Amino acid sequence: MSVEPPAILTHLFSTTLLRRDLDEVDGSTLRNCKLIALLFAGSWCIPSRQFVQILSEAYTEINGEFGAGTMEVVLVPREEGQSQWHNFFGSMPWLSLKFGDPYIGKLKSHFSIVRIPVLPVLDGRGAVVSANARGGSGFGFCCDAVNAFAALIRQSGQDLPLPVKSRTSSRANGSGGSSEGSSDDDDDDDEDEDDEDGEGSAGGLADEDGVR
Repeated sequence: MSVEPPAILTHLFSTTLLRRDLDEVDGSTLRNCKLIALLFAGSWCIPSRQFVQILSEAYTEINGEFGAGTMEVVLVPREEGQSQWHNFFGSMPWLSLKFGDPYIGKLKSHFSIVRIPVLPVLDGRGAVVSANARGGSGFGFCCDAVNAFAALIRQSGQDLPLPVKSRTSSRANGSGGSSEGSSDDDDDDDEDEDDEDGEGSAGGLADEDGVR
């Protein structure tokens, strides 16, 4: 019998999220995703900016390979001001928590975020699959996005979805599958400045990770 995920995580499904054009999205739609990544990142942190570029490519590749909505990313902003958040988020293809949402601080405490970028990954129930899928066999420099996705799917106990091409051709003939990934760098420290929601955190890639 599976253990129910903590309420702090399932609350995500009743939260209002935003697209980069600021259109609202009901958090309950995340339940349809195989994986949900929570991206703790801030524009002031160079490794965060680098990681966003890498993760954007991975996100596009995975959803292109397995179908839109297979994996969703939700930005948990670590900004001091709304304009910084909006400018940073405007470069991303995924969703974000609203700037100033008190839920940001609760998630930060739950995952003990001290440095950014950090990428906890959940399944569609809200259970934690990985406390940080940045680097190692997850997403980062020299990591294969599809292999990293496949490794996380296996870790979550789910079946790897059939690739879109195979699904189409399997109406005639088809199959699918994949394996795992690897590697990453440093992280930036995120020392709270006691903001209620735009609290600093750190993490990095090529440089030292974001410390505030």
